[in-house]
Amino acid sequence: MALIDSNEELGSVSEIEAEDFKQQQSTNVQQTQQPSEQAPQEIPEKYKGKNLEDIVRMHQEAEKLIGRQAQEVGEVRRLADDLIKQSLSQKSQQQAQPNEVNNTSQEIDFFEDPQSHVNRAVANHPDE
Repeated sequence: MALIDSNEELGSVSEIEAEDFKQQQSTNVQQTQQPSEQAPQEIPEKYKGKNLEDIVRMHQEAEKLIGRQAQEVGEVRRLADDLIKQSLSQKSQQQAQPNEVNNTSQEIDFFEDPQSHVNRAVANHPDE
């Protein structure tokens, strides 16, 4: 291990380090500038000839449209869930009712009373 005896050597080392640091900074600046110069971005056709204000307005309108569509989708999903729940509850009620109807009134012959038989069949239809 060598000891530095003079201040001159110390000063020259710090000057060399300073120059190295400056060179590194200049190469870093050049490297950061090169990618933007090397890869110019193409502007899509719909944005060519438009100023910044027009592009900002287009973007804001697009965000509003996306928000409105998201609200509509949420509302439709909620309505679909409500409809499914309602349908399931009606089916469970209808499954309970036929057992009660069959127990209270025995099979009525269609030819004896066709009107009441048809009315009962329409009333118990599962699509209603």
